Amino acid sequence: MSLLVWARAASAISRGVLVASVVEAVEIAPSDKTVKQYRNAWRRMIESNQWPEEIGERNRKSFNVYRAALVFCAKETIRNRYARITDEGDIISRVDAAYLVKDIEHSLAILNRYPPHGGGTACQWSAPDEGQTKKGKRRGISKLPENWRERMAQACPTTSRYAAALYLSALVGLRPQELKYGAIVGVVDGHIAVWIEGAKVTTKNGQPARSIAFLIDNVIARMLANIVVAKKTERGKLKVSIKDPRKFCDVVRSLSRTVFPEVDYIVTPYSFRHGFAADQKARKVDPADLAKALGHVSARSQRAYGSTGQGRRPLIALTQVIATRPVRALDRATDYMAWQDSKQDSALGMQPGY
Repeated sequence: MSLLVWARAASAISRGVLVASVVEAVEIAPSDKTVKQYRNAWRRMIESNQWPEEIGERNRKSFNVYRAALVFCAKETIRNRYARITDEGDIISRVDAAYLVKDIEHSLAILNRYPPHGGGTACQWSAPDEGQTKKGKRRGISKLPENWRERMAQACPTTSRYAAALYLSALVGLRPQELKYGAIVGVVDGHIAVWIEGAKVTTKNGQPARSIAFLIDNVIARMLANIVVAKKTERGKLKVSIKDPRKFCDVVRSLSRTVFPEVDYIVTPYSFRHGFAADQKARKVDPADLAKALGHVSARSQRAYGSTGQGRRPLIALTQVIATRPVRALDRATDYMAWQDSKQDSALGMQPGY
């Protein structure tokens, strides 16, 4: 290897080790799911040849996601290339060394443009003149017609493999991951009873399991009941499940575009979740029962979903809700519901989705 390449390598490596060591000293490793999302975002930026402020120009949240992905992948590149160069058991050619050094230098330039922990250069993103695009599903359902769930359910053929999953989501707002686990649905004495294995469950948060019962008194409930009766097992129950949450989301989004071509909002499975929460808030359901129905162990978490004013046409009235864990923070949740009734909920700082 030439002296010039070695000199560049030493300089790049020394800077790379410094940057990587400083970052790793104060940073918690992201989850496997987050790493996968970062790498997918990195791939999209490469394929489109765009910086975070370009690919996420319409929305600050999108910019932040792409920026975080770019920083993560740049640090990962520095670590990997440095380990390759310093591996005594791996003899590399001059050409390979030059490529490795180039990758390190490029990654360092990225970290200089986007400092891992802020500071340094000014933020690269600026809001568009006409304002940024709001992507919140909670706000978006207000753009839909009053009977939006009924229209989507009726547009989905009962023969579709996703029909039961869509009907159930429209009624009780399951998470897509919970549909992947499979929900057990039964029809008893004019009621539908649903048993759900919870998602987003940790040792302290989330409901490992919950059951919900409600009357068959609307068109979607009747459509779901007909499927359950037609396909039920010997025990009189049907397991409603999907294999791929992303595919299910694509189906819902496609159906939304077909049914509401004039609406500047695309329905997703989480839109049903917001609609369900809005229904129950409009009905003045006890915050503890709503928390259980949503799969939360903290009643405060429900503030992220729906609002009283969005419950324009409630679909179901809960007749029974049971969950594995008791619900905490009821006093604060009750205060929140009363405060929301004062029609000031537009000023509420919303939490991220749970």
